Amino acid sequence: DARRKTVGFTNGYDFGFMAVVAKKDDKIKGFKDLTKDTRIAVVQGTVQDDYVTNTLQIEPVRFEDYNTAYANLKNGQVDAWVAPSQQATGQVKEGDGTVIAESVVNTQNFTAYAVNKENQPLIDALNSGLDAVIADGTWSKLTKEWYPDRETPATWSPGSKAVTVPKS
Repeated sequence: DARRKTVGFTNGYDFGFMAVVAKKDDKIKGFKDLTKDTRIAVVQGTVQDDYVTNTLQIEPVRFEDYNTAYANLKNGQVDAWVAPSQQATGQVKEGDGTVIAESVVNTQNFTAYAVNKENQPLIDALNSGLDAVIADGTWSKLTKEWYPDRETPATWSPGSKAVTVPKS
C-alpha cells in the first residue's frame, strides 16, 4: 500500500508463491515459526516484503537483491529469508547449511508491473496486453513451462478478472 502512493501498478500476473529459507539445523521449520524476534531477510519492495510486513506484521531486514539477502542468512546476520519459491530453489545448494523450510501460496500478495502512476495510458495498455495473453492461452503455457509443479489456486486469476483463463 505504501508503494501505491508513489507508483502505479498493472493488474496482477502472478500470485505469491514464496518460501522461508533457514539454517539447516535451526528451530525455524516454516512460516509459523517467524516471530517479531526473528530477523527476516527480504528484498525491498517485493511481494515477500509486503507479506512479511503487512500479513505477518513483522518488520523485516530489507536488502537490495536476493544474493545479499541469502548471503546474510548463510553468515548468520539474519535468521530466515522469505523469498520467491523459484528463487529459493535456484539459490539453496546442498552443503551450504541452509534449507527451504516451507513453501506456501499466497493469493493476497500478487505480482504486478510497477509503472509511473501518472501514466494511465501505459497502465491501460499493459493491462490490455496482459488480458490478451491470458485469453489466447500464452499466460497458461508460460506458467506451465516455468512452474511445471505448481497449480494456479482456484481462488486466484490473473489480469482484470474479466477474461477467462483457458482450460488446458
